Amino acid sequence: MLHELVAAALKGGASDIHLEPGLPVTFRSRDGLKPQGQLASAEQLLALAKDLLPGPAWDRFQHQGSADLAMTLHGHRVRVNVLKTWRGVGLALRVLSLADVSFEHLHLSPQLRQLLKAKAGLIVVSGATGSGKTTTLAAMVQELNQHEARHIITLESPIEYVFEPKLSFIRQREVGRDTPSFERGIIDGLRENPDVLLVGEMREPAVMRVTLNAAETGHLVLATMHAANATEALQRIVASFPPDAHPSICAQLADSLVAVVSQRLVPFERLGGLVPEMEILKATSAVRSVVRQNHFAMLPTALEGGGMDGQLTFERSREWLRTLHH
Repeated sequence: MLHELVAAALKGGASDIHLEPGLPVTFRSRDGLKPQGQLASAEQLLALAKDLLPGPAWDRFQHQGSADLAMTLHGHRVRVNVLKTWRGVGLALRVLSLADVSFEHLHLSPQLRQLLKAKAGLIVVSGATGSGKTTTLAAMVQELNQHEARHIITLESPIEYVFEPKLSFIRQREVGRDTPSFERGIIDGLRENPDVLLVGEMREPAVMRVTLNAAETGHLVLATMHAANATEALQRIVASFPPDAHPSICAQLADSLVAVVSQRLVPFERLGGLVPEMEILKATSAVRSVVRQNHFAMLPTALEGGGMDGQLTFERSREWLRTLHH
């Protein structure tokens, strides 16, 4: 069933497939949601979910109500979310392109290349769910892979893009399968002589703490988190800790930060659909000073007035996108 659905989605240019008991199979493409006519039955979807989540994975799903996994079908990675709904068991699938995650193909700001020249420190990629953070991180890893000989360890949940090592040596580990947690994976990873660590998601304070430690101790760390803009991303990191820890966390952030990238997908028909509009807050000495003092309200001003220093606002990003051709 999945093979047929993914084949149909690829043929129709769809990025997402939604399956819900008693409702038509629905694809999402540039033109929006499109029901496909065939109904997905509760029995079919339950059997499919059990097939995708064997043994202990099914027990965890029963307890948690959702599960994430990824697989390769028709030469494409497919991210699958299995979820409980009042109708039964539903599935949401995202078809990811393996073909090209280059900066040029994705229309990513060339300023990201400058950030990757850093040998150590923290680069945070933030945005809402579905804003393409994972794809941007994949493009950054691929950029390093093609141009630098670095040992890269990725910690992901699940692994969405599979990399073929070129100049870099790449180890990909899936949280829940290859390591019990992001925190454990980072701690173990630091013993494995990495140059670059990719942390698929920073949510819990414990993960943020070890991520900051890794960035401080001579590693380049790429991490994602949910936040609408660069300022909010930094505020969320600090706010995750008790108030008495804020001064030390602000100091760690100020010392280790390379940049915060925030992105949102916007329609650009001339460029073939949705493209990432970006905000890039680089850790200049002025920005580090603001972060150290926990004066985050001053960061939007630093972004706006820092064009000459390489600061990128959403508006400047939009102007740059307008200069591109498909």
